[in-house]
Amino acid sequence: MRVCIVFRGENERNVKDRPVVSSLKEKVENWNRALFEPLKEKNIEFNVIFFTYPSDILKELQSLVDPLLCITSEKISQHKNMVDLSYFLETESEDYDRFIICRFDIGYRTCIDEWNVWDKKGVFVMNRDVNWNKLSYTNDVLFIVDKESIRDFLFVTKENLYSEVCLHEVGANFLKRSKNLHFILEGFYHIWNHPIVVVDGIEKISTNTIYRLSKEEIEKYT
Repeated sequence: MRVCIVFRGENERNVKDRPVVSSLKEKVENWNRALFEPLKEKNIEFNVIFFTYPSDILKELQSLVDPLLCITSEKISQHKNMVDLSYFLETESEDYDRFIICRFDIGYRTCIDEWNVWDKKGVFVMNRDVNWNKLSYTNDVLFIVDKESIRDFLFVTKENLYSEVCLHEVGANFLKRSKNLHFILEGFYHIWNHPIVVVDGIEKISTNTIYRLSKEEIEKYT
């Protein structure tokens, strides 16, 4: 299997107004532990690509990760960034078997080889948001797209995001077009206190606390 790991969107997100921001070193160490090293141990060939905006920290981040490509454009919106990324994936779809699309402000509590993504093919999102029953939102911190589903994913991404549809709706809209949507976690989760991912600025990426929303908290959001 040949994998492309794409970090998308803002590389400085949450660093200015949040008191618990992780250092770039902590963040990259987390990615190494949770993403890069497990893939190497599974003998999976992968490249890392940045698809982002210019910033004061981008050069340092590049030196720590050493991505194969760093593609930047003027910051417009996360919708435009995702549309542009979709066109890029289309041009690269013959070179990779799987795309793992990540956010720069996300760290991980568990390693990718422990996730429920290795015995199926299709498109994977992390989970249903807590407001799934009301809005059909899915978590947007991660998209894993296999080559076989790239056309359907690109169609949904481009067609919906041109109209500024929220990225949380991509999962549900893909489900209307294809049955090959899989959830890494079953159940409903908020982005805060998530069992697999950590949002920089809300928690330090180095934290190991695992927490599930209570039934009362789920009902509050749904």
